[in-house]
Amino acid sequence: KKPIHCKNKIHGPLADQNKNPDYFKYGRGFAGYDVGVTSLAILAFLGNGHTQKFGRYRKIVRKGIEWLKSVQVNDPKSKWHGSIGYIIYGKKVDHPEWIYNHAIATMALCEAYAITKDFTLKDYAQRAVDFAAKCRNPAYAWSHHTPNDDPERVIHPGLNDSAVTGWMVLALKSAKNSGPPEEGGLRVPKECFQGALKWFNMVTNSQGAMGYMTPSGLGSVLPGREDYYTGMPTMTAVGMLCRMFAGLSKDHRIIKLGKQIIMNHLPKWPTDNHKTINMYYWYYGTYTMFQIGGKDWHCGKNYNFEDLGSKACTCCWNHAVQKALILNQRQGVKGDCADGSWDPIGEWGIAGGRVYATAIGAITLEVFYRYERLQH
Repeated sequence: KKPIHCKNKIHGPLADQNKNPDYFKYGRGFAGYDVGVTSLAILAFLGNGHTQKFGRYRKIVRKGIEWLKSVQVNDPKSKWHGSIGYIIYGKKVDHPEWIYNHAIATMALCEAYAITKDFTLKDYAQRAVDFAAKCRNPAYAWSHHTPNDDPERVIHPGLNDSAVTGWMVLALKSAKNSGPPEEGGLRVPKECFQGALKWFNMVTNSQGAMGYMTPSGLGSVLPGREDYYTGMPTMTAVGMLCRMFAGLSKDHRIIKLGKQIIMNHLPKWPTDNHKTINMYYWYYGTYTMFQIGGKDWHCGKNYNFEDLGSKACTCCWNHAVQKALILNQRQGVKGDCADGSWDPIGEWGIAGGRVYATAIGAITLEVFYRYERLQH
């Protein structure tokens, strides 16, 4: 069942946050993530039918895409050819986490191309895909963990991690959605999916829990806040989704074990305790459970918006995530440009700011429109 519509539209506050001429700022989040939050905002618009060509917000989407194109390195002689987010207006960033930005920007460009078949985008999207494939460790996956935190060592960094790998797999899945290359689609090396599958097999324990860099290890955590937020099985959700996109059946034993784990950690938004709010986890959990389907995804009951708070059950993921997000959407403040957004109070909200929180909340609710449910 499709989600109950929010009383206030989500995309309005995202448009209001676009105060810069071309891109979205991280707001009160950490510096250095403009590429990432701009890409998430573009994905939120795309998921609701607003492209660079059509829709109420087409001008904003077009500006965002043009900005991503402008900061992509386009120099075949450079080893950074195709990268997005490392060199911006001639200045290099100083942290290896920029590879997250590249992955999400690749996802945005590929999705925009897949939807519109705008051939002015194709070369940019293909270069981004090629650079993503270039960064992968031979035979395995990706990571932002580099020797001495060197931002230039993201190409074959040696180490692997499930978080960067998750975003890369989603980006490459979006590229594959553009169709076969002989029909104008983007080229995606199959070895990328095979390597990701091998990596997730390596970091999965016998109970089905998947870790960040080791079996059942902790997921990526916000530096300096490691002990504040409640740990969630985010990497288990990441690994399950990536495995299914890489060809593993949703009926496979390891997927069934993982489902039991994340169903024990349904989305909740307590008003008196923000430690369990993790929209990053909810995003991956929602896309994972949608692919699996069945009563754990949707119990079969339907509710109106007014019944979400008092009557809606939380026995299935679909109702739990809608209740957590829709009832806590900022509403009812006349003249407030944040009206319709989500406050960046959960884990990672402090890093990405209001644009991140609102974009990933919207993308989560757009699960029905982004990827078709797999048949295997």
